[in-house]
Amino acid sequence: MKEFFKYKFGYVNIDDQNIYLTNSGNWSECRKLQEKSYNTGVKTAGKRLKIGVLILIVCVIVIGNIVFNVQSGSFKLLSTITSFLAVFGLYKIFMRDLGSQYLMPIKNIIALKIRDQNLTINFRDHKNRIQTKPLTEVENFKWESIDQLRSSINTDNKQ
Repeated sequence: MKEFFKYKFGYVNIDDQNIYLTNSGNWSECRKLQEKSYNTGVKTAGKRLKIGVLILIVCVIVIGNIVFNVQSGSFKLLSTITSFLAVFGLYKIFMRDLGSQYLMPIKNIIALKIRDQNLTINFRDHKNRIQTKPLTEVENFKWESIDQLRSSINTDNKQ
C-alpha cells in the first residue's frame, strides 16, 4: 500500500511500514526522514524561526511604507491592500514549509482518530513516549486506507 494526502501544513505519506510527514508529498523525501526525536523538533523549530523572521521583516517594511505614505500625505489604499496581500501570499507560500517532517513506524501507532477533516495520530516516539500529532484540514484522503491502517493497528495492539 502506498498512499498520500494533503493536510494544512504539508503531506502525509503512508506505506506498509511507516507514516511520513513531509512538506512535498514526494516519496524520495520520505527516505531521508528519521523517527520523531529531539533533533527533528529542533530542525522544524529552526525552519519556522527563519520563515517567521522573514515574514516579520516583510511586515515591518510594509507597515513602514504605509506610515511613510500617510505622513507624507500620499496614502494610497491600493498600495496598502497590495502590500497586505503580498504578506498573506508569502505566508501561504511558506505554510507547507512550516509542517513537521518525520516518520512514525506503523508498529508504534497506538490510535488513529478521524473527526470531520481532522486526523489525530497517537504513537510512541523513539524513546517510547506517547505522542499525539493532530493533522488539520486533511484533503483527498481515502477513508478505506485509513480504516485499513486502523484495523491493522488494532490487530497489532491486541497481540
